[in-house]
Amino acid sequence: MLTELLGRDTIRTYCLVDFKYEKGGFMARTMVLFLLIAVSTHAGWTETQLATDAHLNGLSILSSEEVWVAGQNGTIFHFTGGIWSPVTTPTTKQLKAIAMLSPTEGWAAGSEGVILRCQAGVWTELPPVDDQISYEDILAFDSSNVYIIGYGFLPGGKVMHWDGTQITEVFQIAGNLQEIAASGPDNIWIVGSQNLRVHYNGTTWTQDTSNLPEACNLWGVAIDENGYPIICGNRLPDWDKCYILTDTGSGWTTLYCNYEPWMLAIDVEETRGFAAGKDGRLIEQTIFGWQRITSPSTRQINEIKMAGMAQGFAVCNDGRILEYREPSVDVVLNQRLYRANDAFNATCVITNPGAQRTVDLFILLDVYGTFFFWPAFSSEVSFETQTMAAQDQYELAILPEFAWPTGVGSADGIVFWGALIEQGNLLAYDTETFGWE
Repeated sequence: MLTELLGRDTIRTYCLVDFKYEKGGFMARTMVLFLLIAVSTHAGWTETQLATDAHLNGLSILSSEEVWVAGQNGTIFHFTGGIWSPVTTPTTKQLKAIAMLSPTEGWAAGSEGVILRCQAGVWTELPPVDDQISYEDILAFDSSNVYIIGYGFLPGGKVMHWDGTQITEVFQIAGNLQEIAASGPDNIWIVGSQNLRVHYNGTTWTQDTSNLPEACNLWGVAIDENGYPIICGNRLPDWDKCYILTDTGSGWTTLYCNYEPWMLAIDVEETRGFAAGKDGRLIEQTIFGWQRITSPSTRQINEIKMAGMAQGFAVCNDGRILEYREPSVDVVLNQRLYRANDAFNATCVITNPGAQRTVDLFILLDVYGTFFFWPAFSSEVSFETQTMAAQDQYELAILPEFAWPTGVGSADGIVFWGALIEQGNLLAYDTETFGWE
């Protein structure tokens, strides 16, 4: 058995074992998998205090190991190598948005018209286009295609564009623009105050004036895997009721509605999504719809972004960061070894297993079309489970023992099933099929 540390919270365990049972001229072979996992405290959402008490507003994720945040007093922090470090900036103004194109190139913007640009890892402040604008969000496709949105006193919402040479205003509208999201340069959505929704198709900016269930201030927008917008906001004028809405082409429909205030941010990644807001409130998208979940924080969450289905980050007031790491299971048949006893080289990878969680292993045998499996015990198949626990690791072995009935024949296929379980709830699983020639 060989155990390899792949990175933070991920351990891969290799096992190469041949098991052969022979009785009455019939033969069955399977394999034994020894699984070693590290217990992690990163599964689900956890809270971290940065070396600042500044309110954090902006968030940019290049990968789960390259993250940037921005906030009050010109604050920028960079997460890399598992460590959050402060970054020197040329301003003390409030930064409300940040968008990185690489670890050494990006943009930040905020109050009083401040726009910062990062080149070769050095941040500089650009001459203000309008110091009466509060920039709220940034969308950066590449070094010559960057959008910065915000609002001023007259006429209100503005969309600014960097073309690689200069920043110019490309669209304006009455109202306050709050957040921008896109699936590509020809499908951009912006939301803002009093039901404000704007779409760009690559050629024309158009205001969406279709009806919503109620008048709302819209704070967050994300684009789902099919290119449709998902927005969040709060009912006016009391801000006492939050909505999550989507438009799949036939009008806006409600995904979530509840009497709770200040739903400020949203993001989705395939079938996983989160919305967040005041008092650390978190709403999760699951197969059962959007549901309220327990949050590790009571601070207001100002922005939330996913780094894939299993990882994400959120920024809060008072210098707090929330990090999301969901467990996953991956079972892989690496190599079929041709030798006399037919052994297999298999891998089971548990990512972000978390504390107080166990791993269940399931093996199904295909005996020429007749299936025997565990945990639905049969008189023909029984299993012995051995578990050994230590403070920071679990080692679990499944040792199959077979007593084949007369005339059945030999097993010619095995399905190995690995699952991560918490208090009887299935968190993640994967399967792999093995067989013989």
